[in-house]
Amino acid sequence: TNSRTVQSVIFPIPGRQQVIGTIEKFNLPAETAWMSLSSTVPVCGFELFGTIDNQRLAGYTGVGIEGTSAILPKLEDARGGWTGIALVNTTATPNEVTLTAYNDAGQKTTGRVVKILAGHERLVEPAEKIFTGGLGDATYIRIEADAPVVAFQLNDDGTMLDALPGR
Repeated sequence: TNSRTVQSVIFPIPGRQQVIGTIEKFNLPAETAWMSLSSTVPVCGFELFGTIDNQRLAGYTGVGIEGTSAILPKLEDARGGWTGIALVNTTATPNEVTLTAYNDAGQKTTGRVVKILAGHERLVEPAEKIFTGGLGDATYIRIEADAPVVAFQLNDDGTMLDALPGR
């Protein structure tokens, strides 16, 4: 994936106010993959996801989830659900990110996968697609990176959608 800045926008938000809407609200191009925000004063963040059928919502905070290591604590059972993984390289330089799947006993289940993310690149894939050899009896994933990344997961078991930050 080629990562490039497509547009910068100054979007004033009055104190103690919120911004609600989709990416179109910011007049960003359709090819926008993710946004980086900066502010002259502290800002807190929250992300909300919904299913296409508008039946389930999941939210998480985007504050304090950047780091060089993280745990994605819950993998859905492949019999009726799925787990999506999102990683964003928050630096301008390439970043080597290692993902390792473990079972409840703390044993590696499928080895490890190494991804090189270009500067500001994002990876959004189902866990099964990242671990092409399968997940075995894995119940969680450990992430280790050479430079800061933001990591989170989105799970759907067919009845509930939940989003969990990598911690």
